[in-house]
Amino acid sequence: SISADGNDLYFIRVNEENPYDRKNKENCFTIYVSHRNEDGTWGEPVALPAPINLGCERDPKIMADNHTLIFSSIREGGKGKYDLYQTRLQPDGSW
Repeated sequence: SISADGNDLYFIRVNEENPYDRKNKENCFTIYVSHRNEDGTWGEPVALPAPINLGCERDPKIMADNHTLIFSSIREGGKGKYDLYQTRLQPDGSW
């Protein structure tokens, strides 16, 4: 998912620590962000911090406000397999 301003790319990679959820029989991923550099290239990807990436994530979508991220996750306290979660980027960089 690319932010509305085109400067941030949110994507998934296989979760190296937990590549497969045996209970739900689903592949697990980690959500990353890469920021566009001034020369137009993409910067080094960084895994997003908690409360994101606490389970078996996928499907990141950054909203048009560039601050609201919706993603799906299999995690403790969820209602089913992949539940939807929403979080907002705070001024201090936390979610």
